[in-house]
Amino acid sequence: MGLVFLLAIKADAQVQQELDACLLCRERSRPKHCLRCQNWVLGDEVEAASGYPAITWVTYTSIILAENGLIAEAQEAISEAPRLLAKSFDDHAEDIFDDVNQCISTARQLGQLDEALQLISMAESRLNLLAPDRAELFIPELMAQRIMVYKEAKDADGELEALHALIEYHRTLPESSMLSTLESLAGQNLFKQQAYSEALLHFQRAQEAYALSSSGCSQAYLEIVGWLAWCNQEMRRYDEEVRWREVQIECRRTIFGDSDTELPWSLAMLALSQMNRGLWVDADVLAHEALWRSKELPKSESDILNSVLTVLAKVHAGMEQDSLALALELQRELLFDNAKITDTFEYAVCLGNIASYYHGSGDNEAATAYVHRSLEVIHELYGRNAKEAAAPLNLLGLIHQDLYDYVSAEEFLIRSLRIREESYGMVSIQRLESLNNLGLLYFSKGDVNAADSCLTLALDLDDKLYGEGSIQSITISLNLAQMLIGTNTQKAYTLTQKSENHSRRLGSQELLSRSLNLIAEIHLNNGQLDLGQQFAEASVECIRNSNNDIALSGALNTLGLIQGKKGEYRRALKNLQESLSLRAIVFGKDHPIYETTLHNLTTVYFNLGEIDIASHLSKEALRIREQLGLIDSDYLFTLSNFSAVLDGMDLIEESISMDEKILRLGQKILKANHFLLWHARNQMALKKIESGNLDDASSIIGGLEVDLGEESDAENYQARGRQVLSSKALLLKEQGLFSEALKTFEKSLLNYSEYEANERLFILGELGELELLTGDSSTALDYFKQRFELSAQCAEALESSLDERLRETAYLNHIDFFKRTLELSIGSEDEKLMDEWITLRNRDIEVTRDYMSALADSENEAVKELLEAYDEIKKEITALQESGVGIVDSALLSRQMQESTIERELIQR
Repeated sequence: MGLVFLLAIKADAQVQQELDACLLCRERSRPKHCLRCQNWVLGDEVEAASGYPAITWVTYTSIILAENGLIAEAQEAISEAPRLLAKSFDDHAEDIFDDVNQCISTARQLGQLDEALQLISMAESRLNLLAPDRAELFIPELMAQRIMVYKEAKDADGELEALHALIEYHRTLPESSMLSTLESLAGQNLFKQQAYSEALLHFQRAQEAYALSSSGCSQAYLEIVGWLAWCNQEMRRYDEEVRWREVQIECRRTIFGDSDTELPWSLAMLALSQMNRGLWVDADVLAHEALWRSKELPKSESDILNSVLTVLAKVHAGMEQDSLALALELQRELLFDNAKITDTFEYAVCLGNIASYYHGSGDNEAATAYVHRSLEVIHELYGRNAKEAAAPLNLLGLIHQDLYDYVSAEEFLIRSLRIREESYGMVSIQRLESLNNLGLLYFSKGDVNAADSCLTLALDLDDKLYGEGSIQSITISLNLAQMLIGTNTQKAYTLTQKSENHSRRLGSQELLSRSLNLIAEIHLNNGQLDLGQQFAEASVECIRNSNNDIALSGALNTLGLIQGKKGEYRRALKNLQESLSLRAIVFGKDHPIYETTLHNLTTVYFNLGEIDIASHLSKEALRIREQLGLIDSDYLFTLSNFSAVLDGMDLIEESISMDEKILRLGQKILKANHFLLWHARNQMALKKIESGNLDDASSIIGGLEVDLGEESDAENYQARGRQVLSSKALLLKEQGLFSEALKTFEKSLLNYSEYEANERLFILGELGELELLTGDSSTALDYFKQRFELSAQCAEALESSLDERLRETAYLNHIDFFKRTLELSIGSEDEKLMDEWITLRNRDIEVTRDYMSALADSENEAVKELLEAYDEIKKEITALQESGVGIVDSALLSRQMQESTIERELIQR
């Protein structure tokens, strides 16, 4: 329009003559104050003499001055436009809108953007006031001018706001062929800002508007569909991405036919989409079709062939391990194509891709060599801090993390993060990737607080980019929740609950299973074993028929772990063995994930009293870890498990030696307050107490108390504080300081919840024994009564358990606690107390009878011990009755004794 308008100006001979004269004046003498030129600028005398509006004269003057290279003078002229526009509107209201539009364009071309905005605002207000019948014609043009001004000013927010205003204006029109284009432009604007959720909404509206105004495929529709596919890909909505990729391919074939040069690229993108959905075979078929189509393209389109080869290599790298060789071969073919010009970015990308494949296969030595070469090319091309260097630096960080060189890993990942922040801004998918990787690194180092900080930032950023509840957001949430179990349980639970809800909304069974599995782990950590089992069973049920053996093996592992904690050892063995079998197939028998389940199986066999099997399994688990040659937290966990087995075998010194090894290695790779180090020290103290080395135990516990005083995390403080209190109380007891031990055990008891029955049973028993040692038999009896009641609850809760050994153990403990309590009761001189106690015991004997009936078919040695204990109790009750102490229901006792004989005969049969 500017060129046409300028030609119109030049066609006006009178105006052109006047302008040329003015220019000659300036060119010849360059006076600072040329009256003639001043009149042109101010427009006063010229307008009066010629009848042209002042705004028209100032526009013409600016254009001619700029054409002759007098930019400063042109800018000076256009700066007067806003002042002159008001007068021009008063005198020429309906004739100057074209001239105003040209003046705005000229101001933009001269970089006078503030003046352009002023002119737009003035024109919009005057247009509605003076010429409303022409508003429909000119208002959209002014809005478009405003958009361009903000675009040229690089004001993304202003540009988007102006674009939205224009969209809203077109929505008010009965019909608008521009609405689809404008919605698409708004989407593209937001996509560049990585606001993908909002961008997707505009692209969807663009597609809907196109469907209302047009029919069939066109290049405009093809562009909208392409943006819909890209947007869904960035939001990890792979099912939707596939849908629009397929529409894109169909539309492209309709418009251009099968010979379209862009068709191979579209097929390759669809292959990547199917790969992201886990449909590797479909991806492979599509990638190969893209390959043979791209090989038929002319050499001028070789970049498409290279891109397709890259996609095909990625697909093969994600399939069976044997396909890695083909992936590398394809990538090397691409590398060879670029080898003649090794100073190109494409060559660096090929090197980086090969490095990624080697890293994925575990060959970190080869991966390191290729990624360093890729970096060298990028540094030569763009410099050390170029944005192109961020991806190789990120990969180097991941490689060093796998090598447990955490210092170097952190250095590379932080360098990558800084470059990405400078190059892409604080809201970008590149920064999101770096924050996520840093968070996972810090967790591997044992720095949970730093990991929490990074992943929380990543989660907030993901919500900005993709909207709350995206697949990526759920994954980050679950990773963060996994890390926070045991340190910030409430946050972990909140994150996991949200992930469960979003997973259900998205229909992702894998993410739902993982969410349920984590909730189960949280309940396990809180001692809420029944709740934990419910969620673990739901996780298994959710993933059982999905053909995802990896997810199923994880869910079974958690379920078995919880059942083992509950003492349901037979069920635990069944699920852990199934998990182990699946992991042997999926990962192999030398994989660390396989070792994790082996570790849990060891614990179950250990608790079953199968020490020989537990010892064999723990040695096998240790062999796997040592074969990997990696000194990490998982290796230390395996050592900790082996130490417990040695302790169970009464090999105290060997167990202590293992704890010392954990501390020696852990201090090099873990934070000082890491759980593993804390646990090892506490276990060493208990073993020192058991072996009579009280001085060493006292020194260790003193160090734990000092560290506890420096613990800032509330949950850590409570969990570890109660352990230290229990250990210290045992030490004080062995030192003969019974009163101090009593006070310490009492503090420890307050920190255990109702769900932590085993710990409470132990402490209540210790408190009772200590009260006896200090001469307070009444308080001792009270503690024994509490312990007995708690054991009764535990035993009753396990009546329906299918695990025979578990029932037997619970019943035997219950009878043992009853016997100890009764012994103390016999010596009580409080007749009222004895009456209440005997009544309670009479009721309990009936419960005990039911327990014994349930064990009628058992040949376990524990049952024989239980029967002996049961008979002793009967004898003591009889002795109590004969002693005349308290009021005893003789008829009830007689009936119970008779039932006891029947029970004995039943068991003997």
